[in-house]
Amino acid sequence: MPRIFLPLLAVLLGLLPPGGWAQIHDGVELVQASLVPGTTAVEPGRPFQVGLRLNMAPHWHTYWEYSGDAGLPTRIEWALPEGFTAGEIEWPAPHRLKDPGDIVTYGYSDEVILLTTITPPAAIAAREVSIKAVAKWLVCADICIPGKAENLEATLPVGTARPANEGILKPYRDAVPRRELPFETSWAQSPGAYILTVKGELPRGEWEFFPKPGEGLQIEHPTLEKTSSGLSVHVPIFAEMRGPI
Repeated sequence: MPRIFLPLLAVLLGLLPPGGWAQIHDGVELVQASLVPGTTAVEPGRPFQVGLRLNMAPHWHTYWEYSGDAGLPTRIEWALPEGFTAGEIEWPAPHRLKDPGDIVTYGYSDEVILLTTITPPAAIAAREVSIKAVAKWLVCADICIPGKAENLEATLPVGTARPANEGILKPYRDAVPRRELPFETSWAQSPGAYILTVKGELPRGEWEFFPKPGEGLQIEHPTLEKTSSGLSVHVPIFAEMRGPI
C-alpha cells in the first residue's frame, strides 16, 4: 500500500567528488553524477553503502521511485567484481512538485544521493576493487531531457573498513522513510478511494504524504487532513488494481 513518510530535514554537506559526469543543454550542465563510497575500504563479507550523487542545475529536477503524473525514476546498473551483490536503491523522501495543468510529480531539486548497499563475498583475493555503475535519469524543467552517466567508478582498497563521507551521506540515509512508525495506522477502502488513518501524538511541523502505488493501481492526487486524533489521508483510485498492492 502507499506509505506515509515522516517529515525529514536533509542538511547538504560536502563537495562533488572528482570523476563526475556532466549533462549539457544550451551550454548549461544540467546534471553532474558521481559515486560517493561510504567506506574507506572493502572488507570481505562486510556490506557497505555507495551513493549515486546527482547535482542538478537550478530549476531542474529528477524523479523519485514513483514519479507521479509524469517523469521517470532514476535507474542504476551496477557492474561489480565477481561475488559482489547490490541491493535496491534506498530512496530519500522526495519533494512534491506541481506543474501547469494540475500535474503533480515527486522528485528532487539541487542535489540528491541515492544509496545502495553493496555486499562483498567472504573472501577477496585482489588488493583493491572497482565499483562501477551506469546511471540513467530524466531531468526536467520546462522540458524534459533523458540523461546518462556511463563511466561512474569508485576504486577502494581491500582491508579494514571504516566509515567515509559521513557528512555527505548521513542526511540522505536519515531521509530514507522508515517502514515502522510509532503511530497507530490503518487502511480502509471506500468506493473509489483508499483511506489511511494515523492516530497518535504527532511531532509538530508540516506533514506530507507520498504515495507508492502497487503494480496495476493508478491513483489520483492524495489529500491529507489533520484531525483531532492524528491524520487522515484520502487516496482516490483512478483505475482499479489488477493485482495485490
